[in-house]
Amino acid sequence: MLLKWLWAKLTGGKLVWLRDHDGETTLAIARRDPWGDLFAERHWPFSIKLVRLADDGTVTEHSGRTCYVRQWRLF
Repeated sequence: MLLKWLWAKLTGGKLVWLRDHDGETTLAIARRDPWGDLFAERHWPFSIKLVRLADDGTVTEHSGRTCYVRQWRLF
């Protein structure tokens, strides 16, 4: 966790907790895109999902669909 925190600070990201539909939580690094939207990468066993973090704590997949990540919170 310390390495992830350090990498977030060095690259201008924020640490966030992502909560899946089954309650599993993952620590991820969130970054803003050029339009100000906050995004985080959720690692899955065979691929990486890019999720958009809404201001109300909800999450949608980058393509606009919902995904298995349901909520997020700042670290």
